Amino acid sequence: MIDKWIPLDVFQSVVFDYCDGNDQINLKKIFYDGKLQITDLLYVDDCVKKKLCDDSLKHYPRLKRLDASSNELITDCGIRGLGLRALDARHNPMITDKGIQGMNLHTLYASFNPLITDRGIQGMNLHTLYASNDSSITDRGI
Repeated sequence: MIDKWIPLDVFQSVVFDYCDGNDQINLKKIFYDGKLQITDLLYVDDCVKKKLCDDSLKHYPRLKRLDASSNELITDCGIRGLGLRALDARHNPMITDKGIQGMNLHTLYASFNPLITDRGIQGMNLHTLYASNDSSITDRGI
């Protein structure tokens, strides 16, 4: 199998990290005795998303992309300390300025989340921001 020919760290950084969340979950089950580190939980099936909570995020120390939209089991406490680059916090009142302050996000989905404000994104070098419909992010904050 592939895990006999390619070292784990090479497969992780060259192939696995570029797969979407669903593919990462499936590949982790098959290769390297489950030692691959999930980095993407942004576009995952609903059955996976429903299982995510603050405690489960502790199992993903290399997580870079997370869909926490409409999931109040994911809170500021759960995302704090993660090295996220992309976060979907739409429709999640449990993710606020406190949770995202100090993050180095590349992409933020903050639509329908009035608890993420100009203060929360201050100092971020955001590349992509979705902040429509009931958002508290203004032109001044950008």
